[in-house]
Amino acid sequence: MFYHETMSIDSLLKNNFINTNQNNKDKLQEYKNNYTTIKDIVAKNINIDIQTQIKIFNNNLTPMPNEISHKACLELLKIIHTKYNLKNITEPQLSYYALMMYKWIDSQSLHEIINSSITYYEYNNKPIKIEYNKDENFNKNNPLHVNILIENIINCIEKTIKFDLKNYISNYQEFLTFKGYQINLDWASFIEYGSSNKTLIELQELGFSRNIANFLKKYHLDKFLNTNDVIDDFNEIDLKNSIDKKQHKNEYNEIADFLNWEKI
Repeated sequence: MFYHETMSIDSLLKNNFINTNQNNKDKLQEYKNNYTTIKDIVAKNINIDIQTQIKIFNNNLTPMPNEISHKACLELLKIIHTKYNLKNITEPQLSYYALMMYKWIDSQSLHEIINSSITYYEYNNKPIKIEYNKDENFNKNNPLHVNILIENIINCIEKTIKFDLKNYISNYQEFLTFKGYQINLDWASFIEYGSSNKTLIELQELGFSRNIANFLKKYHLDKFLNTNDVIDDFNEIDLKNSIDKKQHKNEYNEIADFLNWEKI
């Protein structure tokens, strides 16, 4: 019914609802006015319930954290969990997502995240789900356990954090901006780029992958040019000649794919 009203579509259900009493008509008009005010934000977030978005818009907003830490990530996810009524996410899951989110925007590589998770599961004798109703204590020497853990981590980062939670955070961030709140940290961008580091984000904006951006920042940042303290270009010939092709063959070939160099 609210969908019909916001889309300006007549229907028997809508007409019956309006004709019931004036209060219903007023509610629909109020809903339509609110939707019109925020329709651009709603249009970009069609996967998020419209009524939930309008409810958030009409109520007081909680500012996002102004620091980057595991604690801040958990604080932010608790805000999102409450505002969007994400009943399908439990408190233990929220804590786990906050940890993975912090590691991701802290620029840790997927390899580092996986290795630290393996160590944590092994040291704490944590159970891992093998089948729907079967858990086993994690054993790093068991390939099945390791593969399941790796799959869980990748799914958590790629689907839950980079897609589901990022969409909610981006949506909430837009409401804060719309209502005049000061946004000191662009959490949605941090999740998108997998980093809160300005240099790594700028390297990715040039087209390099997150992994290669980390590599270039560590070994070849001097080959990049700055304009007004923003990386916006690089010396391609110098970069190509400076990479140790024996020690960093994989990285060289990935860059070669991107820049159309001859691979080795």
